[in-house]
Amino acid sequence: MCQFLRGQAWQEATRSTVEELASTSAHVVKTMAESAAAQDRLAQAQKKTMEYQRQIVEDGYALGNAIETSKSNIREVLSEVS
Repeated sequence: MCQFLRGQAWQEATRSTVEELASTSAHVVKTMAESAAAQDRLAQAQKKTMEYQRQIVEDGYALGNAIETSKSNIREVLSEVS
């Protein structure tokens, strides 16, 4: 009889452990899915940021060229006036 009760206690402990593992696994799966979604959002935001930075650099070059052209035009006008 004692062996039977020990067997039942072991089965109950095993069932409880399996239920805890299943619950923990489900939580891990959910957390990993949320993490993957957050990483995707972060990657998209970084992509947009890089595009904005590229546009800023291009606009900076265009502005620099416009300033150089203006300086050149002003020099020409000043040299014609002199």
